[in-house]
Amino acid sequence: MTSSLVFKIALGSLLFSSTFLFAQNVSINASGDLPDPKAILDLSSTTSGLLIPRMTTAQRDEIVTPPIGLQVFNLTTNTIDIYKSTGWASAAFTPPATNLVYVSSLADLPAPSGSAILLDPTKTYIFSGIVDISPNYIGSAE
Repeated sequence: MTSSLVFKIALGSLLFSSTFLFAQNVSINASGDLPDPKAILDLSSTTSGLLIPRMTTAQRDEIVTPPIGLQVFNLTTNTIDIYKSTGWASAAFTPPATNLVYVSSLADLPAPSGSAILLDPTKTYIFSGIVDISPNYIGSAE
């Protein structure tokens, strides 16, 4: 092989591979799908999740000038913490309130007593759409 041919092959390989160095987004998946063009990082899995850095509040507070939007899982508070322009904020997840009752049919309400449906005053009833309660009526248990 002549040195000219080796040079051309090397130059062609360099030019071909350099197009991948300037990619604007990355996809990590088992399917080989291309990343969403609006995402800088596109993760896809049906068996795994995303694991962000985990640290205590003291370790988090040692980060010098964190950028806005930085996220960590706080081991001290068991929350996801996000850095905002005003400082760290917890994105705490709270379980759904146990006093909420979502009503989409008569079956979601307490059983009628006579023809009165007596609502529990310690609960909040959220009606979705039209709920036919005829021939009953709604009353209060108080």
